[in-house]
Amino acid sequence: MENKFVHDIVVADKSAFYPTSGGQEHDSGKMVISGKTYAVVNVEKIGHCVFHYLDRPLEGWSESNQFKGVSVTGTIDVERRDQLRKNHTATHIVFAACRRVLGM
Repeated sequence: MENKFVHDIVVADKSAFYPTSGGQEHDSGKMVISGKTYAVVNVEKIGHCVFHYLDRPLEGWSESNQFKGVSVTGTIDVERRDQLRKNHTATHIVFAACRRVLGM
């Protein structure tokens, strides 16, 4: 059986993309890497690293060219982030109202 490796994750020590956390969904957006544009479809924080899952494997990736230290430009989907922020705030308001009314 042939092993196939899919290299569609960008790992960074810091990121403007919000990872899935505490019940809040992750940001989405785009990343430009070596002149190629990729959609960011998921973001997770694992330890001190932020994992950005792309819509497809990195073009030009090989064992000898792993893109270490390459500059990446990220653009967050502002509309999605705004919706997530509003939903998060609304959730806190509803929970506070429930605690006040129900005495929890």
